[in-house]
Amino acid sequence: MKCSKCGTEFEGNFCSNCGAPEKPASPESHEILSPSMTPLSNHEYYDKEGDLIDLAVIYGVYKTRIGMTDFFRLCTDYTPQQVSEAVTYIEKNITPAPYSKSDAARMRKQIEAPIIALNKSRGIPSSYTRVSYDGGSNDRLKMLLVSWILGLAYSIYIVFYFFIKASSATDTISALGTGIAAMLVTPHIICVVIATIFNIVGWYMNKRGFVLTGAILYAVSILMFPLYFLFVVVQTVLSFVGFAKMPKS
Repeated sequence: MKCSKCGTEFEGNFCSNCGAPEKPASPESHEILSPSMTPLSNHEYYDKEGDLIDLAVIYGVYKTRIGMTDFFRLCTDYTPQQVSEAVTYIEKNITPAPYSKSDAARMRKQIEAPIIALNKSRGIPSSYTRVSYDGGSNDRLKMLLVSWILGLAYSIYIVFYFFIKASSATDTISALGTGIAAMLVTPHIICVVIATIFNIVGWYMNKRGFVLTGAILYAVSILMFPLYFLFVVVQTVLSFVGFAKMPKS
């Protein structure tokens, strides 16, 4: 061994010439760091098995921020802050791989199965992430949005026509006829107004129960006054389709 201080060759823990101690071996420069210690400035992320994560694939499979967050929590050892930063980076900079709903479900199991097995071997209870595929979310929200806009417009019109405009009638016979018509159509109006309220709340809060209630009330309003079904049928269809597209929670 060569002394780092005087350059003398020696054996043992101390230099035979100057007495300098042996220089301790430095850690290997290629020592594997845990994922939580790995620098993330290059936006390369690794799973628990040490494999590089294809961000486009993950975005294409998990679709949503919630889904990708669940993936990172299950399959990596990154901190919550690092996971949040990773998902934000993916959303802003990565184009998702184009997977269909069935392909995404199949890929999800292939991705998670080895990690779940690894966790179980370590005594860590694990299960597959909850499916948060939301590929149709935009269409669903648009349907519900259009539905409540039409419902609100129709509610305002029909209330104005039968209760405000009718009250301004000066002719007795006309006022009587309008009053009778208003009585006949009142159940229909009530159902439409309440349905619109549930439609708006369900759209805003993303709650299946409110959306379904609104859709049913739209349908009931048609039964209450079938002559006006054309004014409500679109809202009814859009609400039921929007409800069917909503993920079960």
